[in-house]
Amino acid sequence: MIKKTSTQKHPFFGKTKELIDCVPFMEEGKFVENWIYTYYFFGIKINQKEIDVFKTIRNSDLSMSNDTFSFLKDSNEFLNIMLNNINSCVMLLNKDLKLAAFNDVLKTIFSNKKDEDLFYKRCGESIGCAFQIEEQKECGQTSKCNECELRLSALSSYNTNESIYKNNISRPFFDSSNNKIIKHLQFSTHLFHFHKEKYVVLIVEDVSRFFDFEERIMN
Repeated sequence: MIKKTSTQKHPFFGKTKELIDCVPFMEEGKFVENWIYTYYFFGIKINQKEIDVFKTIRNSDLSMSNDTFSFLKDSNEFLNIMLNNINSCVMLLNKDLKLAAFNDVLKTIFSNKKDEDLFYKRCGESIGCAFQIEEQKECGQTSKCNECELRLSALSSYNTNESIYKNNISRPFFDSSNNKIIKHLQFSTHLFHFHKEKYVVLIVEDVSRFFDFEERIMN
């Protein structure tokens, strides 16, 4: 049995594959490859499965096209349903880091502005950033903005096309009852082009419950 592994960085949309085994198969010149295919949507792993591929030596091209989600190109309804039924907050930011679009989860994770129109508000102003509220300054102008991982990652993705994947931060936010609370967040950023414009997708998941569980165990 020949063991070898081939990995690649996962995409924002689509699938990756990892070659687990490559073994000879009965007839000379033929072999079986065992692959793990992992499917991603907005950088989130949604499925994984193993596939056996029968090949000949002369036909051992391991490339594959990334067209898993091509069927979604004309399905706005499907896309909206999926976006509003995942646990992560998805925000589409323009060059000024203002909200061009977002899913319903934004107002679940960040609940200080549930009844307010958030379109084209700056990111920190939309999510109840405690620094922005306490200092009464625009997002991007507070004393903490130069250290904000969300802002720095979004700018890095926009300016250098760098994808940030599953970074973790702990920050104070205000909720709808004006309570200041610490949230533990996991986030990713990714640049994409649409209608000749550049946007950054910022995906945020509230992982505070895991930290709360760890704190209860330690106490």
